[in-house]
Amino acid sequence: MQLHMRIKNKTRTSVLLGSLCLSFCLLLPALGLPEATKSELKAANLKLAAHYSAQNNGVSMLVMQNGKIIFEDYPNGSNSSKAFELASGTKSFSGVAAIAAKEDGLLELDEAVSKTISEWKKDERKSKITIRQLLSLISGIKGEVLHPTAYADAINTELSAAPGSVFQYGAAPFQI
Repeated sequence: MQLHMRIKNKTRTSVLLGSLCLSFCLLLPALGLPEATKSELKAANLKLAAHYSAQNNGVSMLVMQNGKIIFEDYPNGSNSSKAFELASGTKSFSGVAAIAAKEDGLLELDEAVSKTISEWKKDERKSKITIRQLLSLISGIKGEVLHPTAYADAINTELSAAPGSVFQYGAAPFQI
């Protein structure tokens, strides 16, 4: 258990430090520096972030600005066409995508999922599940952790608890 916690803490530290390096690169325009200095700092910091990522078993780093790739690096035997399973990393992206969709007026976090998944409208319990509950892992749907089911199977998963009543970690709520 202690080894697991050390690895987990190291991973959190790696993600945090990598994010801080990248954030600094993205905040450079607000510093009021001459363009040449900004470009040099941005390039240096992107290389520093990429080096840090590579040293911590990172396999890709891509930075886009205004729709254009301004930096990319694929260390540790990776390349731009090699796919990697993100596993639980997708939970972060799902939350960000949901908030962006909310901000764009495409959905509300407290709307029923059955508004989109019509198969759930007739199910008394599933019809009450909200997007927020799926994202918070309190939907009552328990999913496999190591071997996620197919997407269609995730939608058909039976509830193991009432929506909103218990936290249950797993992939199925994010597959839905």
